[in-house]
Amino acid sequence: MFGYPVAFVHGNMFAGLFGDGMFVRLAPSVRMALESLHGPLPFEPMAGRQSKTYTRVPDAVLADEAAIADLLAGALTFAVALPPKEKRGKR
Repeated sequence: MFGYPVAFVHGNMFAGLFGDGMFVRLAPSVRMALESLHGPLPFEPMAGRQSKTYTRVPDAVLADEAAIADLLAGALTFAVALPPKEKRGKR
């Protein structure tokens, strides 16, 4: 997706790389906690098109292997709890 590697579970994307950073899909409470520590972390795959369900991973977290592992585990746990994505029919 976007020409970069992404991770899916049950058809739901929960993490990926974009440019020189990473984005994740988190539970709202986890996302708010992360943003309270690092400020707003909007994920904008296209200028002016901010994603409401994904957040950028701050550089400080990317630099800490244990922190990124915890964040990815949280994103996976959240995505596993989502209903499986239904495949669309051919257009």
